[in-house]
Amino acid sequence: MDRKPPLCTLCGSRPSIYHRRYSGERLCARCFAKTLRERVERTIARFKMFEYDSRIAVAVSGGKDSLNLL
Repeated sequence: MDRKPPLCTLCGSRPSIYHRRYSGERLCARCFAKTLRERVERTIARFKMFEYDSRIAVAVSGGKDSLNLL
């Protein structure tokens, strides 16, 4: 029997790929990336980590994890 993954709780149109246990949300890839980006942006703004024209260096080893970061 084929079971389809539950739909994303935010958009309701795509299959979920991630279950956020603390909130109960199930997110598709697009909504996961969007909410993660928004959370990072909020954290950067909250703690005033960078100014608008700051230069930022990102170390990339070439492995799958660091390439995914970019």
